[in-house]
Amino acid sequence: VPEREQVSSELAWHEALAYLADDLPFHAHEVFEQRWRCCPEEERTAWRAAAQWAAALTQQARGNDKGAALNAAKAVAT
Repeated sequence: VPEREQVSSELAWHEALAYLADDLPFHAHEVFEQRWRCCPEEERTAWRAAAQWAAALTQQARGNDKGAALNAAKAVAT
């Protein structure tokens, strides 16, 4: 994932979905988090939830069911 301070909503969404399609949830998490950090205030909750959901998928892929459940719960609560 390229390191950047700014990423548009459209680019972040498409890039993260492509990573998910390639079974790379950690990469998707990083992209969602990048957008979360630079997005307008009114979008922040949605991008944070997406980053947490991708973190849950990352934990699941690593076999950490407890971590996956915790991150998924955070995403839903956001």
